Amino acid sequence: MSQLVIQEGHAVTIEYLDPQKVLLHGKSKVFLLGGTGTYKSGLCVLNLKTPMAQALLGQRAGVTVNVTPGRENRYRVSIVDVRVPSALELERCTT
Repeated sequence: MSQLVIQEGHAVTIEYLDPQKVLLHGKSKVFLLGGTGTYKSGLCVLNLKTPMAQALLGQRAGVTVNVTPGRENRYRVSIVDVRVPSALELERCTT
C-alpha cells in the first residue's frame, strides 16, 4: 500500500462505503486530483475545490474520510490507493 500523502496530480482510488453511492457510482472509482481536460485512460478529473477533493487532500491510503457536499448529504469513502499517474495515463484526448 502506498504511503504517499494525497496532493494535486495524484491518482486516488476510493471505495464508496454508502450503499446508495455504490448503486449510483459503483463500488470503487479512480480520480485524478486536479488536472483538466479528458484523458485517454478514462481517469476521472476531480476539481480541487470539490468536497471530495477537500476530504482526500493530505490523507493516505488506508484511511476512511467523511465527504460533506451539503449538510444532509454526508457519506464516507475509504482510500484504497494513492499513486503518481503514468505519462501514458495522462495522455489527453484530442477530440
